[in-house]
Amino acid sequence: MAERYEKLFSSYDKYCSVGSPALIAAEAILKDTKEDKVKAQLKFQNITNKTIKAVNIKIKAYDSFGRELQGIEEYQYADLSVFQGEYWGQDKAITLPNELTRTIKVGILSVVFQDDTIWECESNVWNKLSEPKKLYSLLLDDELVKQYKLEYGELAEYVYLEEEGIWHCTCGTINLSSAEKCYHCRASKDNILNCDLDFLKANADARVAKEKAEAEEKARIKAEEEEKARIAEKERLEREAIKKKKRNKFLMITIPVAVVVITLLALTPNVIKPAIENAIAYNKASKLLNEGSFDDAQIAFQELGDYKDSADMALESQYKKAEMFFGEMKYEEAIEVWDSLGDYSDSKERILMTEETRNEKDYQKAIALMNEQKYDEAAEILLRLGDYKDSSKIVDECTELQKEVDYQLAMSLLTEGKYSRAIEEFDKLKGYKDSDELAIYISYDYACELLANQMYYDSFKYFEKASGYKDADAKLLDAKFECSVVYKEKNLNPYALLKELAEIDYPGAKELYDELYQWRLKVNFYQSTSTSKPIDSMAIGKYIFAQVEIVSGAYGERLPIVVYITYPNGEKEIFEHEWDGGKGLSDDVTRVICGIKWDKGIDTKGTLKVRVEDTKGNTIGSGSIKITD
Repeated sequence: MAERYEKLFSSYDKYCSVGSPALIAAEAILKDTKEDKVKAQLKFQNITNKTIKAVNIKIKAYDSFGRELQGIEEYQYADLSVFQGEYWGQDKAITLPNELTRTIKVGILSVVFQDDTIWECESNVWNKLSEPKKLYSLLLDDELVKQYKLEYGELAEYVYLEEEGIWHCTCGTINLSSAEKCYHCRASKDNILNCDLDFLKANADARVAKEKAEAEEKARIKAEEEEKARIAEKERLEREAIKKKKRNKFLMITIPVAVVVITLLALTPNVIKPAIENAIAYNKASKLLNEGSFDDAQIAFQELGDYKDSADMALESQYKKAEMFFGEMKYEEAIEVWDSLGDYSDSKERILMTEETRNEKDYQKAIALMNEQKYDEAAEILLRLGDYKDSSKIVDECTELQKEVDYQLAMSLLTEGKYSRAIEEFDKLKGYKDSDELAIYISYDYACELLANQMYYDSFKYFEKASGYKDADAKLLDAKFECSVVYKEKNLNPYALLKELAEIDYPGAKELYDELYQWRLKVNFYQSTSTSKPIDSMAIGKYIFAQVEIVSGAYGERLPIVVYITYPNGEKEIFEHEWDGGKGLSDDVTRVICGIKWDKGIDTKGTLKVRVEDTKGNTIGSGSIKITD
């Protein structure tokens, strides 16, 4: 594969769209030297707990100048079976229409799951995800980092991060925002978010103190070990002295040889020198490989071109890297590297072996979790295993066992008098045993208790849960009315409650509603629009401004009004007006409906009257001013 394909572009940045069940994990553009075509190699990751069986994607293509070329409107990955956390696509090379393509933009259009439900992308905006920071950058103390791992999981390495509808777990795994636990390390998102740094530091200090005490207890043993180490160091120094003598002898021989070599290089620079440089570079690359610097070794061998077996050794460097990952039980990383090697050595067989090892490890972990009665966690692992062994059968068993554990928890909470928690747990167990009936009975009794304790608002949702049972509906209305009265006394706003109760003629509700929210207006007169002090008289011909204000009214309702003006000479004027909004009991802000101006004043002595009616003819406000000489 390395000989046939030339890499033109690659990116290991991850991209996500809000709500997407999958990530774009890597992108590459390859030149197929055999077919003389440009191809895209993509890698995706499933981050939802549903198995993916088909995916449609879109690829936009651009040349070296950033100009858009013909891309691929739709490409389908079919017949998949991708579990949560798994990758797909990296084994496909998609031929691009234009051979000048050098960069691409990829988007997932839609996903079909194993249960035949379909997710479709709405925004089609795929943003690059951030790289989480290491835990030390937040805690700034090695002991705090160690304590964090002890309390939140040994896999914790990074600072929690939320973005684009996902969250980065402290183990580095990317989860959907809706996930309460990390599917890889099982860490709880709420626990991570509620981490108390002061409490963490206190625990760390206590642990360090304990470790120090234990170290002092072992002082005698440590002293003996140090004495042994001192003797061993002395022996080592003696051996080093012997080696140094041998090395000096070696230099006495090799230096003259080096002089000869340098002379030969000076005489034949175009023949001997390149060969020696390649040999030295090859040895350095081999040393990097032996030291475990696999990526550096790969680069070093690739730079040697066709010298000796450098091309194969570049592949071998990555093969050894995959073996290292396997030894560290980083199975996904090992599979990814072996997959990139194509047909090299037994890479394909090693992938199958690694997948089997990973599945067996996960299977045994799930069985252990079952033995610990952690059935939900076990089921999640088994779901990812699909048809491996009897995983699907055990998933059903875990589901039923977990229900019984949750049922017993709910019964225990009920016995302890923790009614709200018990109701929540029974609600989760809909259809299991008598959970539905118990949820209703407990909700009613708990709501009655809250009502008796004058916790009216808190009783609402529990009476609603018990709707239809005994007199729960009637008691809910009682609680709402009592809550309205309390709100009024505390100068709060019971508008919504009273409006509902008044509409069904609940006793006393209409009277209280009218007291608080019946429309009442007042009319004040001013000598200018900029003054705030009302007046009760004004001379003929002087500017007058009348302002209609709300004293009380219904929250958020429209107020159509009719304004009647009666002048001192008996003439009348009428106009209609409509105002949105309302003024309630706790609102102390003046609400002005409208203003009326007489720029040239009134030309007749007497009384100027303004009266306001609603559309039903009820007078809801009035005012007057005397016009004098």
